[in-house]
Amino acid sequence: MTPRVLAAALATALVAGCSSNPSPRTDPVDVSGVALLPSGQPVKDVTLNFYPTSSSQVQVPVQLKADGKFATKLIPGTYTFAFEGKDGPMRVVPTKYHLNNADHKFEVPSGGSTNATVQLQN
Repeated sequence: MTPRVLAAALATALVAGCSSNPSPRTDPVDVSGVALLPSGQPVKDVTLNFYPTSSSQVQVPVQLKADGKFATKLIPGTYTFAFEGKDGPMRVVPTKYHLNNADHKFEVPSGGSTNATVQLQN
């Protein structure tokens, strides 16, 4: 084999070996709902953080409204969640929700959700 033919064969093998079709990412869907304290009152004036549990997802922070409602876009799947904010509003959020925890799960269906509830427990 001549050096030119060998180089062309090697280049073809490298190009063929490097080509791959990554799996397509799922598009984010609309998710809205409300976050409620154990008493049933809305969680307000804090940020609700949705943490990814797979590499196709990203962390999404959402500022809660005065009525505890939120609206965002999330990639379908399972998330964990935690709250953060100023000392005053965070005092009413049970301490176990101040840090991300695998027990705090939030499911996002493939079609999204318009009435999700994040119900906190004591």
